[in-house]
Amino acid sequence: MRKLVTAAVTLVSALAFLVVGSPPASAFGSEVLGCSAGAGLWAANSCQSDGALGLGTAVHIYFSAHNTSGTYTTSWTLTTQAGGTITASCASTYWNTPCLASGCTSSSLSCEAVQRVGDKDKSTTAALTLTQSGRTRTITAVADIIGNGGCAKC
Repeated sequence: MRKLVTAAVTLVSALAFLVVGSPPASAFGSEVLGCSAGAGLWAANSCQSDGALGLGTAVHIYFSAHNTSGTYTTSWTLTTQAGGTITASCASTYWNTPCLASGCTSSSLSCEAVQRVGDKDKSTTAALTLTQSGRTRTITAVADIIGNGGCAKC
């Protein structure tokens, strides 16, 4: 009798799983946003240009999420160190950097921005809001562009 009850419970559980289905994958907690600036390698949370660039050089900053799981809706916000939001497309305003070059969309886990080297250091902060199965999480990374003076945050 005990085996019959166990078999019945197992069968009902299996049928319920098939009818209801499994919950959507959601693995918030391990995602990390990182970046690379210029020729530098990707680094989690922050990166910096190499500082050997001439005044006025356009530095490409690549922000990307790692350790992702499943499908997300995304929202990107890039800001300058002065607090301004970067919204201009490089396609139309390349010489008026900073600007957005590619990615940075509602389905993109990467975003490319362009910043010009000046005589002072510049920082660009990216905030990526991930939405999955109705849950939301925001991760950030900072890219430091070394000015013509050659030192970060002196």
